[in-house]
Amino acid sequence: MPASGMVGVHESGALAVRLPALGGQDSGGHDGGGHDGGGHDGGLPALGHLLVRVEEAAGDVPALLALAVEAGRQAPLPGQGRTGQLWEMLVSIAAVDVGAARVFEPHLDALAILQQSGAVQPSGAVQPSGAWGVFAAEGPDMRLSARGNAGSVSLSGSKPWCSLAG
Repeated sequence: MPASGMVGVHESGALAVRLPALGGQDSGGHDGGGHDGGGHDGGLPALGHLLVRVEEAAGDVPALLALAVEAGRQAPLPGQGRTGQLWEMLVSIAAVDVGAARVFEPHLDALAILQQSGAVQPSGAVQPSGAWGVFAAEGPDMRLSARGNAGSVSLSGSKPWCSLAG
């Protein structure tokens, strides 16, 4: 399935979904081709440089999404045993702009869900394009399920909340 059509479902029921581009931009999406950035097993992206760019983009959601996509190619992801580094990055971003941290965190969570669900391989050649959000919350008698069928995914049910969806 093409990277832009992926959906990842975590065993907890959390669903990673690609977000629509905002403001006519592709949110800095990757083309799904080769990947030279060292993947998610490298060190933290140049945090100082990233923080300067976050400060410059503060309040500009499409620009912050593009930065989250870019950082997501090398940032530690949830569930990889590098929680301290992930939190250091997110706390540092939040110190510059809380809204920016609220953009980065669900995107990184969604990338982890895509890997943990098997939709993409860690540091694989095909990476998900664009920005991603996470449908994780459940309300009473509200459950969303995803079923794969011949290269497509069918969703059934409800999720009352999606991190990063507008």
